[in-house]
Amino acid sequence: ACNEFTTHVMNLLREQSRTRPISPKEIERMVGIIHRKFSSIQMQLKQSTCEAVMILRSRFLDARRKRRNFSKQATEILNEYFYSHLSNPYPSEEAKEELAKKCSITVSQ
Repeated sequence: ACNEFTTHVMNLLREQSRTRPISPKEIERMVGIIHRKFSSIQMQLKQSTCEAVMILRSRFLDARRKRRNFSKQATEILNEYFYSHLSNPYPSEEAKEELAKKCSITVSQ
């Protein structure tokens, strides 16, 4: 990509040299700037890619360590029911069916 862009810029500079004088030194300077910018961008891309890979790896390992029986949403619904019925935390058959439906689980679960 850097070589393609450099070629494109050099072609533009050659076209401009028809209307204003452009020295070979000026062209070299522009090519140097392009190469430095591309190197800098390449380094930033490598760093951000490495950071993203490390974050994904960390999340993957965390996910493997945590065993979940139910989805997070189902757990929240069931906990909400439990804490709002602390005096009698055992749901009736109708309540079990309603909770199962809300949580997308079976009544026996």
